[in-house]
Amino acid sequence: MERLIGPSVERFGEDPDPQQVRAAAQAGDEMAMTTLGMMLLGKERDRSRPCGG
Repeated sequence: MERLIGPSVERFGEDPDPQQVRAAAQAGDEMAMTTLGMMLLGKERDRSRPCGG
């Protein structure tokens, strides 16, 4: 996982702008596609956590 996160952070920063990443992914940028996927998975994981837990 570190091999995916490291280049993503170098490229887009710790808190990437979703619109910038999405635009780059739509233009065919593979790192942006990977970053966008990780962002979406992170949001899904946050939603699946129980409240107050």
